[in-house]
Order: sequence, then C-alpha cells, then structure tokens
Amino acid sequence: MGLYWRQRRAFVDEIQTSISLWDFIPVDQDSYYIKHGDSYLSVSTTEDNHSLLLLSVIEDDKCSKWKLQLVDSEYYLITSVKNERAIDLVSGCQLADVVSLPLHKDHNQQWKVIPSHMISEFTNRLSPIQRLYNSFNEFRSRHRQEELDIGLFNIIVNHGDIFAKILSRLSMKELARLRQLCKHMKEFLPTYHKKDYVNINIRGEYNDVDRIFLKGPVITRYLHRVYIYLDWSDQGWGNLKTRLMFYLKRNGSIIAQWGIRAFHNRQEYNLLLEDYNILGLSQPNDVIEVWRHVGGGGGHVMYITKMSVIFEVLA
Repeated sequence: MGLYWRQRRAFVDEIQTSISLWDFIPVDQDSYYIKHGDSYLSVSTTEDNHSLLLLSVIEDDKCSKWKLQLVDSEYYLITSVKNERAIDLVSGCQLADVVSLPLHKDHNQQWKVIPSHMISEFTNRLSPIQRLYNSFNEFRSRHRQEELDIGLFNIIVNHGDIFAKILSRLSMKELARLRQLCKHMKEFLPTYHKKDYVNINIRGEYNDVDRIFLKGPVITRYLHRVYIYLDWSDQGWGNLKTRLMFYLKRNGSIIAQWGIRAFHNRQEYNLLLEDYNILGLSQPNDVIEVWRHVGGGGGHVMYITKMSVIFEVLA
C-alpha cells in the first residue's frame, strides 16, 4: 500500500513541512522495507551508520530493515533493525537532510504515516512557498548522484529559504532570464503567462449578469503567484457595483475566490495575490478565472484604463 510519511517538528505546519511517497513492505512480524514509490530501491543505512541511501535490497540485509515504534496516537519512530539508530531530519535550512542518528525520540525523529488516498488533504494545506520548497526536494532527489552544471546550483538548492526570497522579488522578465542559466533550474522555476488590456469600457445591461473576463492557464503542477496591475474606475456616480472576482475553479466548481471593487475616482493598484485561500488550494488541472460584475439598473460602466495579470505557474 502506498503511504506518505511526514516528519514531525515543533513547527510542523510551517515552511519545513514536506511530503514524499513510499511503500512500507512487511519483512517479518515487526520490520519493514521502506521502498521509494517510483523505483525498486529501498532506504538503507551506510556502514558509517550515519547516511541514508536508496539501494537495491539484499536478502537478509539488516541495513535495509526498519521497525516502526508508535510514540503516540499518530507518530512513529523509524528505527534500524541493525542498531539503535533512527531516521532523523537535520539542518537549519528548508531543504533538510534525512540521516540516521542515535535514538533520542525528539520531534526530529517522529514521523507520521499517511495513507496515500489522503494526500490531497495535506497538499491542499501547503502555501505556494511550501510547495516551491517541495519542488526543490523533488529535484534534488532526482539529481542527487548527477554532476550538476554549475557549482552555484548546490548552494541555491541547499539554501532554499534565501533563494525563494530572491525569487519573490524578481520581475517576470528576470525570472525568464534566470531559467536560461541552467537546464536544471528550468524544472522548478516558474513560467509566466501574461494578459494585458488597455482602454476597455464595459457597460452594464439593465439586467446585468456576471460574465467571464479572462481565463488563466491550466495549472500543471501548482500556482506560485498571481500579479495584478489595475488602473480603473466605475461610471463616477451612484452605487458602487462594479467589481472583478478571481475564482479558483476545479471541474467548473468554485473552490476559492477573491474580489476587488472599483470606485468613482480612477484608482491604480499593484497587487500580489498570495492569499493561501486561493493559491494554497490550487491543484493540477485547476484554473483561475476572472469574472466581471458591472451592475444592473442602467448607467453602470467599468472603465479599465490599463490592466495586466501575470500568472506564475510551476509546470
């Protein structure tokens, strides 16, 4: 049965949360092989009893056998059959290393086993920045044994918290240039899709109904960021009815939403949509749609002098 295991920390709901897919295969009454979900390799200790490797299981190899010891109703210690050492998470940065250390039963050694059918419940809780860290982890696990093109890349990957802060301050054009530096970077740097509108006037019908204004790209992995520039106003008098609504949609259903209202005087906005209630809930095949509401009763107008919407997607 496919299982996810998540390390327990005092800050388990903060940025360092990460999830990976593994199979726990019973060997005998109280021990398991921990097989990687996408390969035939299993977690094994090295002869120095410190590092962990993914290796082909050798029959009766105690280095690849593990015991699960329940700590409380949810969390386990994963200890080696070979000795009294446990799987531990160490490092002060976001991309921590998983190693084997002497058993001390602290939070660094406590893990939660999650049935695979529940994975969406946990991934939905992750913020965009958490999921960006996960993409670093996924990348590093795929290329661990490979000689990377540039030495700087290892520094970037092992200091993901700093790198993510740098990314958040880059323009879309700068991100595009960064993607060209290294073929490996292209895998986890966001791509962007831009929609521009200039001098758009939309008049509301007497019985006005909401209509779609623009549709973002289909999310292939997850949505990292949405940047909005807006210079607009309504008709300049009467009730404030004009607004734009941003909907996260899944199979046609609204999962989350956010909106902004126009005023009588022309207003200019630079917005960064990072609300976890929208981006943090996005899943593959979801889409962001922007709908407009002008207002019924006659005379209501949406004046858009300029509008740009940029979707950052991790493909």
